[in-house]
Amino acid sequence: MKIKEKYYRFAEKGQQIQRVNRFFVTEYLIFYAFILFMLWASRAKGVRSLGFAAFVSVIAVVSGGALLIGWKRRPESERLRYLALIGLYLVSFFMTFAYTESFIRFLGLAPFIGCILFFDPKYSRIGGIGYLVLNALTVFGQIRQQPEGVAGTTNL
Repeated sequence: MKIKEKYYRFAEKGQQIQRVNRFFVTEYLIFYAFILFMLWASRAKGVRSLGFAAFVSVIAVVSGGALLIGWKRRPESERLRYLALIGLYLVSFFMTFAYTESFIRFLGLAPFIGCILFFDPKYSRIGGIGYLVLNALTVFGQIRQQPEGVAGTTNL
């Protein structure tokens, strides 16, 4: 038995990928719903502007919609997870820049729970390294925005 075949022991490969994709899409939709709730709650409190909340909301809705449409059209597609990374990176980029709380950075890792079900180390590496680079860029960007001579003001 080949190594790749042993992962599909309990179901046909296509069926198992469909189940994982259903979980994956649900997971991302919950993630986007939480992001939208957080954005509009911040807007209601006056912390974020209407333009920012609307902009990130459009990205989240378009990303979630594209993911849902892709899943409905081809539920057994293995490329669906790479499509999801684009939306995750875009939403996470703007959220980590706008909110300096550390839990926002960790919130973006929640959709990677599906990596365990994919048995795909290549996807896990690409997604994880990309998310690490994204967070490093936003942290360095936030540090550069600090006023000169202000030490210890970043909320890392």
